[in-house]
Amino acid sequence: MAADDEWEPKTPSGGGEVASVFGRTGAVTAEADDYSFADIAETPTTLAGYGITDAYDKTDADARYVLESEVGASSGVASLDGGGHVPVAQLPASVVGALEYQGTWDANANSPALTSSTGTKGFFYKVLDSR
Repeated sequence: MAADDEWEPKTPSGGGEVASVFGRTGAVTAEADDYSFADIAETPTTLAGYGITDAYDKTDADARYVLESEVGASSGVASLDGGGHVPVAQLPASVVGALEYQGTWDANANSPALTSSTGTKGFFYKVLDSR
C-alpha cells in the first residue's frame, strides 16, 4: 500500500511468462477438468468445509427415516408386496382369520366352561340370551 492508503499494484514475482497452461496459450483461464480433486492442496474434510450447511448427518437421517433393517423385522415395520399391500405373513393372527367359531356359550351356566374367565385366544362364541 502506498503511504496515503491508496492501492498500489504489485509486479508478480516468479518465473515470468509461460508458453502454455494445460496445453492452451494466450490469456488462459481455468476450465472444467483442468484440475482433479487430488490437485487441490487443501481438500475439505467436512460438509461445512465445502460450504454445505443444511445437510442431514447420519443421526438426523436415522431418526427421520425407517432403516432397511427394520422393514419386515419383529418390532419393526411391515414391508409391502408388489401390489403395495402388507404380506399376510406379517399380519397378526387375529387379522388373518385365526378366529374360530366355537358355537354358543351360556354365560349364566358358564357352558361350555371357560376356566380362565377369558377363554382361549382365537376362539369366539355366540352368547346365549337367557333373560
